[in-house]
Amino acid sequence: MTRCLLQTCVMCALALLSSLAHAQTYPSRTITIIQPLAAGGPSGIEARIIAAKIQERLKVTTIVESRPGAGTLVGTNIVAKATPDGYTLGHLYLSQYSNVFNKDGPADPLQHFEIIGSNWIAPFVLSVNNETSKAKTLAEFIAYAKANQGKLNYANTSNTVRLTQETFNKLAGIQMQGIDYKGNSQASTALLANEVQSYFGTVGGAAANTKTGKVVVLGVADDKRMPGLPDVPTMTEQGYPVKAYLTGAVYAPAGVPKNVVAILEPIVREAVVSTEMERVILQQRGRALTVTREEYAKILRDEIDFWRGAAKANNFQPQ
Repeated sequence: MTRCLLQTCVMCALALLSSLAHAQTYPSRTITIIQPLAAGGPSGIEARIIAAKIQERLKVTTIVESRPGAGTLVGTNIVAKATPDGYTLGHLYLSQYSNVFNKDGPADPLQHFEIIGSNWIAPFVLSVNNETSKAKTLAEFIAYAKANQGKLNYANTSNTVRLTQETFNKLAGIQMQGIDYKGNSQASTALLANEVQSYFGTVGGAAANTKTGKVVVLGVADDKRMPGLPDVPTMTEQGYPVKAYLTGAVYAPAGVPKNVVAILEPIVREAVVSTEMERVILQQRGRALTVTREEYAKILRDEIDFWRGAAKANNFQPQ
């Protein structure tokens, strides 16, 4: 046996021993879940539920660290660059990491990440202020918008919200002006005050606003109705096939050992179907997503394909 071949055999043996040692000892120290938005919102609550379940099952300290910035890119980048050993995980959506929104991102985020488990799917929901329009249906609001072409405003809180609204505007043949807000809370307040007349926001914000009587929810941007808004028809049902959504998942850097995924996946699933998580998802997101990792990969890629098409149609350039 040549020296070169002997060295290769030794290296392979060491790698195998290292892998076996990792399999036997994981986890042996604190696990950190990075969530890329400010603390206090639904994503932070969800991440803490998942962290608590991991800590309960694996008997190791598990913490949630909020790392907001650049949309979600600051936190997601931290996970992408972390050592793939299972001690740094990410939570929330990955479509924003793609080159649709991130000029330095990959076409397929799954090149950089390994999915541990899916969490939820959150379709956008169209709410309108009906004090002036008196609209009770999507058709009535479109008719009002056409009669006031270019005079109405919509709330914009993110690139995805903007692309969803502009996709709908094109399908409906209406023109509206976008006004930027820092988040769902500001946009919802503006909608209630009639500063804007429409907003594609979250189910949580939409349901809360309808209680005032000033706002009506006219459509769900999905192919099925949402449990939290069972009487609200989908956009497709009403002849405007806008299927715009974000999906949440727990993920790790690409290259994480398979045994780590096998350990964490059932725990994440258990957390997602818990009563506590179900309540958050129903109130804030839409519906739970408890599919296999392979099924989630397809859903994520379909999501990115929609955003890619919407970006191209609206001349949107990644930042």
